[in-house]
Formats: sequence, C-alpha cells, structure tokens
Amino acid sequence: MIDIKEANKISKTMISNALELGLKVEKITNSNFKVSNGEKVIRFVGSMPETTSAIDYRLAMDKFFTNKILKKIGIPVLAMEKFKDIESAQRFLKENQKIVVKPRKGTHGKGITVGVTNNKQLQKAIALAQDNGVGEEVTLEKYFSGDDFRILVIGKKKIFVINRVPAQVVGDGKKKISELIDDFNHNLKNYSYPIEKDKITLTVLSFQNKTLQSIPQKGEKIFLRFTANVKSGGMSIEMTDKINPKTKENAIKIAKAFNMDIVGIDWLSPDISQEKGFFIEINAYPGILLHHYPTHGKSYNVAQELLNYFFFPANFN
Repeated sequence: MIDIKEANKISKTMISNALELGLKVEKITNSNFKVSNGEKVIRFVGSMPETTSAIDYRLAMDKFFTNKILKKIGIPVLAMEKFKDIESAQRFLKENQKIVVKPRKGTHGKGITVGVTNNKQLQKAIALAQDNGVGEEVTLEKYFSGDDFRILVIGKKKIFVINRVPAQVVGDGKKKISELIDDFNHNLKNYSYPIEKDKITLTVLSFQNKTLQSIPQKGEKIFLRFTANVKSGGMSIEMTDKINPKTKENAIKIAKAFNMDIVGIDWLSPDISQEKGFFIEINAYPGILLHHYPTHGKSYNVAQELLNYFFFPANFN
C-alpha cells in the first residue's frame, strides 16, 4: 500500500528535479504527476513510474510470494512459511530457534517482530503482525543476524545502497526513555522521522525488560523498533561504494525478474562488502529521500538518475 504523505514528499523532489532538467510537469494530484520532454510522457506516483505493472506491484507487496520467486531464480533467501495455526508456528520456531514474524502484506516495517525465541513472544508477535498488516495473514521467517541494507536499483543497472539502523536512544543515567524519545524528536534533521510512543515501541521495550518510565544507564543503547526503517525514526548511512559485486549482480537480477525500472530491495548482511547475506523483501514504491538526505555519508540525487533513465539516456551511464 502506498503511503500518500510519503508519496507527496517524494513527488515534490521528483518534480523539482524534472523542472531543473527542463522537463514539463503536469500535476494530477499531490502525489500523481506527468513528466514530458515533448515526445515521451511518463506518469509517476512518488518515485513509482507507470512502467511498474499492477501485477508486479502486488507480488512485491506479498512477502511470501516474493520469497518463493527469489528462491526460484537462485537468489539467497531465508526459510519462510505462512502462519496457519499456533501449533505449526511453534514447530517452525522450535526448528529454527529464533525467527522473525511479519505481516504477509505490509510496508514501512509495521507489525514486524525480530528475534522471537519463545512461545509467549510468538503469540505477541503474531497478534502485532495481524494488527498492522494489510489483512491478517502472517509469515514466519528464520532469523539471521546482520545489518539492514536498502539497495535501490534504477534502470536495471545503477545501484545505490543505504544501511538502515533501527530507531534507538542512548541512556544518560538520568532521563526516562520517554524523555529521551522526546529529546530525539525535538532534534530531528530535515526529512528525518520521529519515534512514536506506540504499541510497537512498548512491545520492543518489553523484549528488553524496559518501559517508557525506565531510566537506562549512561551509554546504554535502547532499541525502539525491531526493524531498521527510517520512517519509524531509524538512521540512514550511505554505503553505495562498499557493496559486494555478487550482491550487486543479484540485485540487478531481481529488478529484471520483476521488470521494474526502479525498485528497493532489502538485504541482510553482517558486511555489505562480503557476499554472505540474504534478500528478504522488495519494494515497488521505494523511498528515495534517504538517498538524498542520509543521516551519515554522501548524498545521491536518485530522482535525477531516474529522470535521466527515462528522458536523457545519454546521461544515464
């Protein structure tokens, strides 16, 4: 499902870049617009062009089918199965010891619980996934310890990489977690997102035996989200130049398999420069602002890269 508020922000970035390149822009709604060079016309919603088919968009939303498709084309993925009943879920947990529970369909990391190790956590995680997904279907995935990377592929050729770090605060030995969150939100940078004191935050804290009233020790790191999603208060670190050649090759292979001119691909790895890791999800409507405004590292104008791909192929190399 497309986040309309996010689409509006991305659309503004796309439109301003189109105008700078001398292209004509016709606004349809706040998030939908047409770009033209007088001969070719491409419609967009945020960063997603009309060349992304409805079928591939729906497949990309379905985490279970995405996993099966990637496995079929030889892409490294983690063991995954659909939630059927609590008994089979408990069996999957026992077989894998540590798992991730997520909505079968959903976006922005909502409803995902990472690192489930016992049946009590499992029941909580399933309920959270059912409450936050598109529909109540849930998937169970084997846990893998690694950093979260978003690989953006444009034109089935160019790669941009961001390391996404989960929302967190660091204790000072005096303030409550609630106050530390307030401080974080007060000091947000441009295009950064606040940390919500919601049900997900409370669940994540409970896994660490903490509450919003807890006072962490000085230097103690407190995670506030299971997933490394920038839209829930996470940080972004630019890593494009460090990606392993095989990982890059596989990301391009995925873009071609889903026939997408722009696609965001999630990759878990202990080291982006090494081949070891697993592809876990793809996003047909990827956020591009984290590449324009990373928390740390070099900024890349990926909006301009996408427009060059469609309208100025000589500049897309």
